Amino acid sequence: MTLYTGDIQVDATFGSGCFYKRFKRPEFCFDLSPKKDGVIQADCCNLPLDNNSVRTLMFDPPFLARTGPGAIMKSRFGELVGTIEDLHNFYFLSLREFHRVLATGGWLVFKCQDGVLSGVNNNTYVKICNMAESLGLSWIDMFIILAKRRMTHPKQKVQRHARKFHSYFVIFKKKGKLPANLEQPKLNIELPPKKQIGLVL
Repeated sequence: MTLYTGDIQVDATFGSGCFYKRFKRPEFCFDLSPKKDGVIQADCCNLPLDNNSVRTLMFDPPFLARTGPGAIMKSRFGELVGTIEDLHNFYFLSLREFHRVLATGGWLVFKCQDGVLSGVNNNTYVKICNMAESLGLSWIDMFIILAKRRMTHPKQKVQRHARKFHSYFVIFKKKGKLPANLEQPKLNIELPPKKQIGLVL
């Protein structure tokens, strides 16, 4: 098997594909609820891909937890994003799966953003970097992207923390096998079974 060495090979959460208006669309696109033609329905925590088969992978998950009825992120990513703890566990499970499908030396681009929830700062970028390192994914570089729009909470009258107007594109590289003493997150839900679609890169 020859590994793809050009543009991004796999997008694990394709969504509407807005990121690819200026870039080449990946060879393989996945989403839990596909919105575009050619996108394969699959959970990013349980991708139908061979071990060590991917050279480059893009991941653009939700930034915030949403628990209310009709929450968009919950409908797109399921019960894994109900609380901030669930969201961080979701990141861990996704990273573990990406480690499985990435070839040694393969690249992961993880888009993330810090946030404030219920008056508490969530240093998401730091948590993701620590998770990745624990899984054998080395931090290589990062890009900071400034938002074009500045969102504020409509009911917030007193500002307690600096607003977050930026997001990160963090670049990781797979070093090798998973650590033998890896601690697993505690989950309140069960992952769906893997769909076997016979995809081989």
